[in-house]
Amino acid sequence: MIEKRYFMYLLLILFSLSPLSAEDSGMLYFWHLKTDNAEAWLTGSIHMLNENFYPLPEKIETAFNGADYLVVEVNTAEIDQRTMLALFREKGIFTDGTRIQDLLTEEQNRQLEEILLGMDLNPKMFQFYKPWFLSMVIPVYQMMEAGYDSDAGLDNWFMARASAQGKTILELETAEYQISIFSNMDMDLQISLLLETLEDSDLSIDFLSDMEYCWKTGDTDGMNDIINAGFDCESGAYLYDKTIRQRNIQMTGNIDSMLKAGDAGF
Repeated sequence: MIEKRYFMYLLLILFSLSPLSAEDSGMLYFWHLKTDNAEAWLTGSIHMLNENFYPLPEKIETAFNGADYLVVEVNTAEIDQRTMLALFREKGIFTDGTRIQDLLTEEQNRQLEEILLGMDLNPKMFQFYKPWFLSMVIPVYQMMEAGYDSDAGLDNWFMARASAQGKTILELETAEYQISIFSNMDMDLQISLLLETLEDSDLSIDFLSDMEYCWKTGDTDGMNDIINAGFDCESGAYLYDKTIRQRNIQMTGNIDSMLKAGDAGF
């Protein structure tokens, strides 16, 4: 049976393994999995970065170059942008005339307006956004203002190289599923998530910088602390269950199937 090699690229830690040690750079945020049928490498995704994050450690580059497949959360390169736009409109925009201002107090609306204006954004552009969608949009704009770019994020960076090298790209989830985690939240939880985002809006860049540092130094305890701190809020229990526990179970099952399949099933 031909051994398959996968470079698995996920957002979450799925296995309790010690990071690989690199002679030249200490610990890496990087894991090696091997069965009789397949060999895989696992690392964590940071979806927005800048060019200063690169180059990656040699061990990671070597593993990627030797892999037959790149496995990601979602293969965004294969998603039709018009389809995604329609999906976001369907799931993230009020179509019944409801405005975000109708759901917030006067003080909360003032806070939202100040944050949007502080990023040179017109609040009227976002008045029909549902709370969950707006809570995603605000940090993204802040990161873009700070020089971060999704094209430089690890997943897009690897996917571009995989396509150039003719590697097959596999996905563990779908964009529809990821969006549904947030769009299916009760409205009260959506509002809580938005208010938490507004309250912590100044911390978005610090949060991302801390994640970068932990990734580069292989600090799994530090990364876990950062991730878990994000669930210390009213919407935290729901989001932890949906984005961590349930996804880990599903992804682990999918990865296990890939490793057992070897050259079967592809």
